[in-house]
Amino acid sequence: MLADLEADGRLRGLDRPLGPESRDLVLGQRTVRIAGLAAPLAADLGRRWGPFLGASAAGQASSLVLRVYEAGPGPWLEPPVPGAAYRLEARNEPGRRIVVSHHFALARDADPGAWRLGVTATRDEPLPRILENATRFLAARLALDDGGFALHAAAVLHDGEAHLFAGPSGAGKTTAVRLARPARSLGDDFAMVVPVRGRWMAPALPFDNSERIAPDALRGMFPVSGIWRLAQAGETRVERFPASVAIASLLGCAAFPWALPEAAEALLAHVTRYVAEGRFGRFHFALDADPWRHLA
Repeated sequence: MLADLEADGRLRGLDRPLGPESRDLVLGQRTVRIAGLAAPLAADLGRRWGPFLGASAAGQASSLVLRVYEAGPGPWLEPPVPGAAYRLEARNEPGRRIVVSHHFALARDADPGAWRLGVTATRDEPLPRILENATRFLAARLALDDGGFALHAAAVLHDGEAHLFAGPSGAGKTTAVRLARPARSLGDDFAMVVPVRGRWMAPALPFDNSERIAPDALRGMFPVSGIWRLAQAGETRVERFPASVAIASLLGCAAFPWALPEAAEALLAHVTRYVAEGRFGRFHFALDADPWRHLA
């Protein structure tokens, strides 16, 4: 508990933004205003997120505001062990939850709809990457608030519909996207699924392993044809599950559930509602396969 209080007190005490600039990041039907940016960092984020990021417009409403502060030297979590997974943890203090990683801490600010982010830049995790990791967490929260969920998944657009290839690192998401060409990418590492007017929709997102989005990247939201949990195999086929198994399998692909413990029941309810529509399965794929013969 002492470590929690120390991290929260440190975050509350930050009062020096990185700079005077702000940018709006579009995540489907939501907009995150990122304030407190230095000009070089804003330019770096512009290259990373491309057309999804723009200068903030006066008077324009945002879904939430993320205020960025310089935290000074010293990690928030102990340095990662070589080869260990990236850590993002939720910690509790009465009336407040703080999310910490190795080089940043994040919590709700005093104003409704605002969050406070304290960052410590290092060569191990540059500032643009810190901002992206924190923003992915907020995107997962926004998806839950909208009745949906976020996934570790690559998404592509085929015949006007989104197909999401889900799974942990090493499951074959990059390979599946390559096999799916000429389908266009909607984001190769992180996906959101939300209900819009009675239909599950997936927005194009700027989160890409290349850390740079093309100026002509797809924008907007697209109806979801299916979410497919990946398994590389010698023979290509789609496997369907009983509802309970499908729910557990899809929950295993959810983004940051351990950092959103207060939303566990909502996540389960949203995933259960999605699975009930029959748009989930395991996609066993061979490396020389045409996926659309099986998924279209």
